Amino acid sequence: MEKQNSVDLSDVYDAAYEQEIGDYRKFVPVLINQVFLRHFIEPGLLEQKSCEDFLNPETHPNKTAFFIIKKLFDYFIDKGNLIQTEDGFFKVVKPIIDEDPNDEKLNAHLKSNPEKRIILQILINIRDIIDKVLFKGEDAMLLMANNNFREAMKVWEQLNAYAQVKVPCHHLVLRVIKNRLKTHKNLNIFEGGAGVGAVMRELSNDKELTDQLAGFKQYYFTDISLSLIKISREWLREHLPAESYDKITFKVVNLDKLEINTPDFAKENAFDIVIFEHVLYDLIDLHKTLTTVRKMLKPDGVLVFTMAYRLRPREFFPFEFMQSTFQSYYTAKLEPEYRENIGYLTIDEWEKSLVRAGFLTYEVYPAREDIEKWPYGGIIAYPST
Repeated sequence: MEKQNSVDLSDVYDAAYEQEIGDYRKFVPVLINQVFLRHFIEPGLLEQKSCEDFLNPETHPNKTAFFIIKKLFDYFIDKGNLIQTEDGFFKVVKPIIDEDPNDEKLNAHLKSNPEKRIILQILINIRDIIDKVLFKGEDAMLLMANNNFREAMKVWEQLNAYAQVKVPCHHLVLRVIKNRLKTHKNLNIFEGGAGVGAVMRELSNDKELTDQLAGFKQYYFTDISLSLIKISREWLREHLPAESYDKITFKVVNLDKLEINTPDFAKENAFDIVIFEHVLYDLIDLHKTLTTVRKMLKPDGVLVFTMAYRLRPREFFPFEFMQSTFQSYYTAKLEPEYRENIGYLTIDEWEKSLVRAGFLTYEVYPAREDIEKWPYGGIIAYPST
């Protein structure tokens, strides 16, 4: 059952954020058009290959190549640019135009708004190397890392910690912690897939929370990547007071094997808050993970997780374009009714998955009627006994 929202994010979902999302919707579709023109229309692939060739997983090197190609076709079909003909080919019925062939408009925008370079620059880089993803099944992040590992890691760190489109997600998590501190002491918190530490970095900017962190019982900072944990540990050691930093326990944890991890995590009724910041949708078995998390939480505990909500292709693919080029995005087990797509879920799929796992009450952010306008947000869910 959906509850009335207990967290106020009206100062986050504001006109400035609407402009941020608007810029994303303005520039990313241009990059997507460029990809399709350069790799499908200009080489004449639409005339050479049938619909079956494009949409048959067996004709592609791996899942990454197949799914991103399928997403591209779904996107342009939904926009009305493409149709499938009776003889089994794709046909352009509404021109796909490169509105910025030399990136002049995009570069001018980035020059005037350098803070937006974080997310748009990585999308430009993906556009420029995507042929290897599409036709060789390679991973976009690994390709960029192979070209310049240090720079790729820096971009990844900035993207996850400071991308403006994710600001509501960070604030939702922090305000859940703040609300819980009003009624609870000695909080025991578990963050899974913490990565570069976006939540803790935001927390470090909030003096009220930083001061209170020293009074926490423990903050378990976990990720599957030891490299990311090292990056986070160094950053937090430098930016947090020693008494606060000492409350953080850094551990390598595979969330797909959460139920067999150390007793700290498998133990029932252990945590006041469990956090997943843009990671829960990447897991293989969502139901198993949610069920385990419900057991980990205290009876009055809370699960808070963030993501983007899946919408119809023409509305949503620009927000999924980057993730679609990463091989890690294609691991999930699909289940009819509960999960129809790999990657992001719809709000209806999240609700059904939560209820099945024993989270019978939940809050949706932003409000359901605003999800199409502001696709980034999260859910607060409460375990039921």
